[in-house]
Parts: sequence; structure tokens; C-alpha cells
Amino acid sequence: MASAVLMEIPIAMIVASRLLPFRANRLTNIIAGTLLTVVNGFLTFVPPLVGARTPALPEYLFFATIETVCTSTIVWQTWTWSASKPAVSSQRAVDNPELVA
Repeated sequence: MASAVLMEIPIAMIVASRLLPFRANRLTNIIAGTLLTVVNGFLTFVPPLVGARTPALPEYLFFATIETVCTSTIVWQTWTWSASKPAVSSQRAVDNPELVA
């Protein structure tokens, strides 16, 4: 059950990032990214360091390393987000003739 929950977190974050307001989106991305980074990093890299025998295949280590780097990058990018307005307008020029100059 725990592994199913861990698999659903990234899927839920895609939907949440489109639906949540800025502050809630930022907070949930930091929490979810940190949780996934810590869990994945611990399960992948700590057992070999303490001498435990792991059934980790090279393919698993490859994908786990990529996931750890990606979730760490998500946390860093989220931490440095600003609430500034985008420079590009989302209005279509066709609908608004005043924008066409």
C-alpha cells in the first residue's frame, strides 16, 4: 500500500499544480518533492552504505538516480519561484483587436 501511495504522489501533483493557487502549489510541491527525494534516496543509496544486501538491479539504480535528481531539482525550482506576473499575456490577439498593432 505504501508503494502505491508513493506512486500516486507525482500523478496527483500534476493535477494539483494546475488547480491550486500559487502559495498552496508551491508548498505542496516542496513537501511532495522533499518526501519523494528522501524516500527514494534512502531506499536506493543507504542500504549499500550500511552493508545490507539489496536486490537493486543496475536498471533500478539508474532510474532511481534520475528520479532523485529530478525531485531535487523540482524542490529547488519551487523554492526559488516568485509570484510575479508573466511577461506574456494569455489573451489572444484575435479576440482583442487592440492588442494587434
